[in-house]
Amino acid sequence: MMKWTIGTAACAVLLVGVSILLPDHEAHAQATCFDFTTGGGWIQSPLGDGKANFGFNVGYKNGPDSPLKGEFNLVDHAANVTIKMLTVDTYGGEGNGTGHRCSPTQICDRFWTGTAEITFPDTAFVCAFFVEVVDRGSPGRKDTFHVTCDGYNGFAFELPAGNIEVHKAACLL
Repeated sequence: MMKWTIGTAACAVLLVGVSILLPDHEAHAQATCFDFTTGGGWIQSPLGDGKANFGFNVGYKNGPDSPLKGEFNLVDHAANVTIKMLTVDTYGGEGNGTGHRCSPTQICDRFWTGTAEITFPDTAFVCAFFVEVVDRGSPGRKDTFHVTCDGYNGFAFELPAGNIEVHKAACLL
């Protein structure tokens, strides 16, 4: 709901979702999700010929009464680049509700933002980063993975090997 009063410039805004916009990534309306996601596997390196391995766990492990926390690591062997998550600041999802298992017809899309240390062969720095994963059911049925951090855009890859799993899917749509 938005209300404008001419002359006083008063404004009331009701925010239903949150939009996140990072370089090389489109904005998403984010539902509140009190679940957690784990995953690991490899993608083709976006910076060279070879593999980039990753692993993570992130979210609210014990529902809304637990803190948001997680771990994320990526090692790009082809480009000699590593990304290690330092903080997780937001976590959300879209495309599903509560109480179902993720499957090809009930996909679970999760994304999170935070800060990470990215290390290149000649430099290292802290960057804002964005990760998006899609769980299409077990075991790893065309799950996808995307990471963006300054100087590194992992694109949206279907996993050649690995699995993404949303545990206790619970989003308030």
